[in-house]
Amino acid sequence: GTSRNDEQSFRIGFEMDSVESTLPPSPLEVNEGVPRVTQLNELIYVDDPVYYKFQGKEKSYKGDALVIEGYNLNRAADETDLDVRIGTGVCNVTSLTPTQ
Repeated sequence: GTSRNDEQSFRIGFEMDSVESTLPPSPLEVNEGVPRVTQLNELIYVDDPVYYKFQGKEKSYKGDALVIEGYNLNRAADETDLDVRIGTGVCNVTSLTPTQ
């Protein structure tokens, strides 16, 4: 695979016997009369996100916007992937950037 500072890229393939719904334009092999599809894709691994602890390990929340900080927060996720809770209450995640 190839790599940048914080990600690694690999070419991967899937072989599926007698599967025609995922046929790419090529390559198609026939092995003993059974079509075999080899589909190559790129899989990119990125560093895990890191979330910083709140100052004093606790944050007083008074109903204003809660900002959670860290890094690599949106490399492999978006707002819909997060589940933020205060106690049992679910928070509405309105944005996600690399650091907040």
